[in-house]
Amino acid sequence: MPYCRRCGAQLPEGAVFCPNCGAAVTPKREGVQAAPISRRSAVVIVFIILILTTLIGANLQIDPSEAGDIVKTQEEMVPYLGLSGIFGNNFMHCLIMFTPVFGPVWAGYVLYSTGRAFAAFGYVSKVSPNFLFAITFLLPHAWLEYLAYALAVSQSIWLVLMARRQQFRVELKNLYKTVTVCALLLLLAAFIEMVIIIFYE
Repeated sequence: MPYCRRCGAQLPEGAVFCPNCGAAVTPKREGVQAAPISRRSAVVIVFIILILTTLIGANLQIDPSEAGDIVKTQEEMVPYLGLSGIFGNNFMHCLIMFTPVFGPVWAGYVLYSTGRAFAAFGYVSKVSPNFLFAITFLLPHAWLEYLAYALAVSQSIWLVLMARRQQFRVELKNLYKTVTVCALLLLLAAFIEMVIIIFYE
């Protein structure tokens, strides 16, 4: 049986795409080389897009009353969330991000809203929202959360691609693995965030 040139997985007879990594299975031709994007590259690209989406939300002008409402809501909500609340909220959003087509849109909305929170806190405290964003990313929980969201969004895109290649059922195995990884990342992120909250109380 043939093997995938990208990931080395064994290919079923007549396969057009690798069921493991999605690479096109084509005979080698002189001067022609298939170079579809890899899963790892997709995650990195989505991660950068999510960062940029947050920064756009942070840098757009904010109304003083909107800023006050956001800050008040955040300050009232965070102390009562606890570990399960932080994890539950983040994981709920993450699960929605796995949805084909709608998931990336939801991710954009959530991360843009996060940027608006940076803008609000920056306005109220008279500090640059970019500085607040940079400080947040000195902490590991922010990296873990964005990584989980990037994995979810890239998996939702992969589901669409594999459905078009008529290999959606094969891709479900990767979906289950990615959901599990995201849950673990967000649980660890919630634990770290809770420790930080307790430390600064």
